[in-house]
Amino acid sequence: MIEENQVCSAYLTSVEEAGLLHDIEGERYSSGFYREPVTHEPQILVEYASQRILTDPRLLSELEARLAARYPEAQRVLLRVPGGTEPALDHWIPYISYVQLSPGQVQGEIVGVRPAQPDDESLVRVWIATGLRNACEQQGRPVAPGAAEEVAQQLLDSPGREALVYVHEGRAVAHLTMMADSHEEVSGRDQVEMIDVLTDNAPDQRTAQRNLVNAAAQRAKELRRPLVGNVVHTTLTNRDDDHGRRIIRKLREQGWFVTHELWSLTIDTGTEEYELGTPLP
Repeated sequence: MIEENQVCSAYLTSVEEAGLLHDIEGERYSSGFYREPVTHEPQILVEYASQRILTDPRLLSELEARLAARYPEAQRVLLRVPGGTEPALDHWIPYISYVQLSPGQVQGEIVGVRPAQPDDESLVRVWIATGLRNACEQQGRPVAPGAAEEVAQQLLDSPGREALVYVHEGRAVAHLTMMADSHEEVSGRDQVEMIDVLTDNAPDQRTAQRNLVNAAAQRAKELRRPLVGNVVHTTLTNRDDDHGRRIIRKLREQGWFVTHELWSLTIDTGTEEYELGTPLP
């Protein structure tokens, strides 16, 4: 079993072969450039950085300087951090937290939930696109025209995708879409990953969400894989005052724990944002 503060050797081999593995004073990290599929924002993803880089302000500042030089077109850096760890420099802000249901958690009721049928596909597609747009809007990130719908269709077309719907008075009013064959490359973990849960149309949203998540947990149990999900942080300007943190506290009470997080650093693009690679005072 691989702990979250460790990294799968197969992952390190793959990123090294791709030329994406680097080091600072012998401490390794991986980084790559991509465009976020819903906003098209140019980003740097640091999928792995050693614990020392994450917790040493000098090394983390050096990492920022190297990323600025290597990827001048990027507007944001996303840094993967193990659960329970925070980046050593205060200008990093939580972006997404990944949570896992504790093994052996008592199964709750499953009422009103069924697998999505072909007739539900168009509705599920709209719900996924809505969830993607909502996440971006909550973080103040503009959505590229048509991008949410395109990504929603790609998710629907994925071979391991499974969807559940919550039915009220004979009508599907909420959904949970998951990847039953998800593989987390950094840790090497096979898992069932909840991609989207939307209950806006349900008369009792909490009941709908609870039953959908319970059904997903049952499916994960059948597959003998952990159930994971994510919490989007809606405040990208304040490290401490964040609605996402309050959600995570509630999830902990329900048997969930944080495996890892992505932390965000917005790069200076002529605004008053932090200038990537600014030396430490």
